[in-house]
Amino acid sequence: MFRPRATQSSATRSVVVIVGIGLLLVFAKLLLIPLTFALTLSLLLLPVVSWLEKKRLSRNAAVIVASVLTCAILTIGGLVLSRQVLNVAQTLPGYSVNIQKKIKSLHSSAVDSLQ
Repeated sequence: MFRPRATQSSATRSVVVIVGIGLLLVFAKLLLIPLTFALTLSLLLLPVVSWLEKKRLSRNAAVIVASVLTCAILTIGGLVLSRQVLNVAQTLPGYSVNIQKKIKSLHSSAVDSLQ
């Protein structure tokens, strides 16, 4: 059976296509990342919106209520997390001497085990 040989131009064409697809994906991420986030968020909020619609809210009102609740929860979570991080950052200098002692003890025990 006759099989055509792969020529240099077809190999070059394949490389050009692969590089082109890579470049397309790099530039498309500006669009694809927000689109993916929006689709994921809509799928996560769908049960809440459906439940609110069963409670006799219109679709628009249910979407608005679900969106506001989501933003409020994320804002409160961010505030709590930032306060925790600030609290740790403020108390960390008090533990610096203790941390340095532990590092020295680890270092000295490693040196002793080598001797």
